[in-house]
Amino acid sequence: MRSILLPLLALLTATIAYAGPARCGCGENCGCGENCTCEKIADKPAAAETGHALKGVVVNVLAERGQLIVKHEEIPGVMRAMTMGFSVDEATLKAAAKGAAVSGTMVRREGKYWLIDATFTPAE
Repeated sequence: MRSILLPLLALLTATIAYAGPARCGCGENCGCGENCTCEKIADKPAAAETGHALKGVVVNVLAERGQLIVKHEEIPGVMRAMTMGFSVDEATLKAAAKGAAVSGTMVRREGKYWLIDATFTPAE
């Protein structure tokens, strides 16, 4: 009995550990994995999206991830005030600066939080 259980246990463990090839959020196998920053996501139509007004301060710009880290105010009924990362398009990434005040619209796309229609006020 033991000789049968050990190989089955090894097979089960290997099956659970293998999650398959890394695919990004846009569905392509481009290798960017869960932190997908492919332009295809940002270009998808916003039909049926619910946006929420967001105000905060840019804490960090993570160009390599296509993200801004923003310390934002509470979004009543949606999210408490916190510091978190938002995916952004290339133009927003270039316009952002650490310490700048930001306002825009938070949306959820492809399992990520995006900041769209962002405007920045430079830090004084």
